[in-house]
Amino acid sequence: MITLSNTIFPDEVRDFVLSARAANHLVLLSAVPGGDCPNCGGMKWLSLDEIISGPQPDAFGIRSVSILHGNQWYLGNRRQFICPLCNGDQRERLELLWRDCGLELHEREWRLNFIAGETGKEGALQAAYLLLEQTPRPTGWTLIHGGYGVGKSGLFKSLVAAFIRAGVSARYVKAFDILEEVKASFGSGGGNESTGEVWARFTSYRFLAIDEVEFVPDADWSYKAMRNLLDHRYDARMRSATAFAMNSKPEELGERLAYLDSRLRDGQRVPMSGRDLRQ
Repeated sequence: MITLSNTIFPDEVRDFVLSARAANHLVLLSAVPGGDCPNCGGMKWLSLDEIISGPQPDAFGIRSVSILHGNQWYLGNRRQFICPLCNGDQRERLELLWRDCGLELHEREWRLNFIAGETGKEGALQAAYLLLEQTPRPTGWTLIHGGYGVGKSGLFKSLVAAFIRAGVSARYVKAFDILEEVKASFGSGGGNESTGEVWARFTSYRFLAIDEVEFVPDADWSYKAMRNLLDHRYDARMRSATAFAMNSKPEELGERLAYLDSRLRDGQRVPMSGRDLRQ
């Protein structure tokens, strides 16, 4: 198997890619939708497009392959390949899930019961178990809010670890780091992810845990980018699950994040308190 743009393909894709590159043709990987497989999005296959010529003013006839790229039409070839992770070694699929989960190596074995019996944390623990009970297809929006050190991050990391051990695509990330990944994709080249690929990845996780969601840099593009992502996750809340952690109460988010407070009313809003676990 070979890897292109963080996606694993069967070996037979090599000849197709080498032939296209020898002819100086651009090869495009179709974005995958959200699903159970982190490689193909649950479609069971992967699609590669080779751009041969163009752009053209419009789509072509039925005998030609029309490829839309950058809002323009091109003539090209399209090849589809069976996803090797859906049809092969599940250990490789699990390793791909761990590679992109946002956890440190020692956090992979964390368990939710680290806060069992803790005063002020009962509701958050129950909300986490309700999410986990939906394995392998968790859905909905969940907000955990409370002061510093009460265990919000540990709860989210334990949830992500539990989902991945069950074979469910999951990611723990801070809101600021999402924006840093988007910023790094601007004008990317040389093998780096494009902005579209970053968005496709963040919208495809079956479970996404976003920590410190209120700490978005005070810039127009930051708020717009975060709203774009959260709108995608909100629209897909019946197919995937998103959890948020914040220190503020949701009604204290301010005008620029008021849209998030409104959408969070369609999900669980759970306070978390009790002793500071960092002590």
